[in-house]
Amino acid sequence: MPEDDPKYELVHGGTFYDLLTVLCWRIEQLDDDAKEKLYKQAANCWEDRIEDVKTRFPFLRADEARPTLCAELTEEILVTLEEALKCEPVDWVLILCVAVAVDDLMEWPANSRSFTRPHPVFDVSDSDFARNELKAVDVSDYIEMLVSLNPRTRSEFGDIIPRLPCDWEKGGFRSSESLQRDPLSFLRHYLWVPPGSKWEAEHLLVTLCDKEPLKLIMSPLSSQAPFKAGTKPGEDNFYVRYSETKANEITERVKRTIDAARAENAHILLFPEMMASPSCIAQSAAYLQEGYGNRRPGLVFLPTSEYERDGKWVNQLLVLDSDGNCVFGYNKQWAFELDASKGNRRALRYEPIEADNKFYVLHVPHVGRIGMMICADTFESGYLKYALERYKLTLLLHIVFSQGEDRLLRSLSDTEKGMCDVVLCNTCAVLGGKTSPAERAPLVAAYLANGHMGCIRKEFRGCGAPDSCRGCTLTVELPTSYGTAIPELQYKTL
Repeated sequence: MPEDDPKYELVHGGTFYDLLTVLCWRIEQLDDDAKEKLYKQAANCWEDRIEDVKTRFPFLRADEARPTLCAELTEEILVTLEEALKCEPVDWVLILCVAVAVDDLMEWPANSRSFTRPHPVFDVSDSDFARNELKAVDVSDYIEMLVSLNPRTRSEFGDIIPRLPCDWEKGGFRSSESLQRDPLSFLRHYLWVPPGSKWEAEHLLVTLCDKEPLKLIMSPLSSQAPFKAGTKPGEDNFYVRYSETKANEITERVKRTIDAARAENAHILLFPEMMASPSCIAQSAAYLQEGYGNRRPGLVFLPTSEYERDGKWVNQLLVLDSDGNCVFGYNKQWAFELDASKGNRRALRYEPIEADNKFYVLHVPHVGRIGMMICADTFESGYLKYALERYKLTLLLHIVFSQGEDRLLRSLSDTEKGMCDVVLCNTCAVLGGKTSPAERAPLVAAYLANGHMGCIRKEFRGCGAPDSCRGCTLTVELPTSYGTAIPELQYKTL
């Protein structure tokens, strides 16, 4: 790195974290042909070159005294890298080998303390939470926030986050990376995230399971929606208003579903879009708090519908921990279009929501990275590609209220290429309590095993008896190896 390079000063005053980030950034500046050439060159001489690097720099050996990510770099390693960059041609294999040696040295979770801080949680057991500013009441003891060690490095060169491979990853590397001949796929412990994006991501490290299959329970809740949508004179937006009677019925079903999830020792509990009013959220949080200390379900994804906060409307998915505290709230980014056309008069109505350009990634040992989206969010292909390519999601939780099965599934096509499993949770209420022929029954729940052999899809289309709906649960366990048979969704009435 020549001294007249404006980035020279940053690395010379930096740490191992900065070095790994900058080396990844430099390798990513290569064009696709150069990356593939580097990948092949490194693969053919990998063991010899790595050994050469560790012989030249003994402190990069894992059996030596391990520095922390915050340890300052030695001049010796910087001079060697500068010489490699001045060569004609540049010795990119050496640069990649140094990056991999640093990645091995800074293995996860040995350096996890450098990356995390306690995550605050919020009390939403009072129904006024929808109008009042949320205030932290505690910090979680099993959910932490991942932080960047150097904001300047992050803004100029990107960031590194733990790779945390899922147990069903094929051959140790994600096949999509290997097919692209990505040199950075040689890194075992960290992923490089490029700088610059209009979406701001928040990363949480969550402990959910320990080698046992991740168990998710979904509930369609009811064949009757607890709300009605309407418009206001002179506006193109539509708004929802909840029926107190139906909202109370939904709340009781949520509580019974929580009991069922506890009985099955489920890690995640998932509900469909718009089915919980703010009062339902508050009562459900209070119910979880009554079982304080019960670690199941680990996370409850409870979506409320549109409500106004600080003069803006949001369609929000609140994520509660097992103690009933709110970990975070994810806001829907893309508004749904409601066709209100009559005869030849064309009319579209829209959700009044505004995007906050914020995305959440849950980093879960043995599972990888979990993302979440609400219904029409996946219709914007750039947003889904951003999440899949940037953060290498291994599981997407998709919460919907929709009859548009074909469009929904087409919008998820990128998840197959990205080898990302999908759990989709819908509700029978999209039919308004009407019976539908079996061949036109809505897709109520689905598991798309895109990260497993064969990309198998398992689905549930309702019990076919909306008049006698008592509520139900659907359970899926994610297989822990690539070639394991994909289980059916297990259906139980409440």
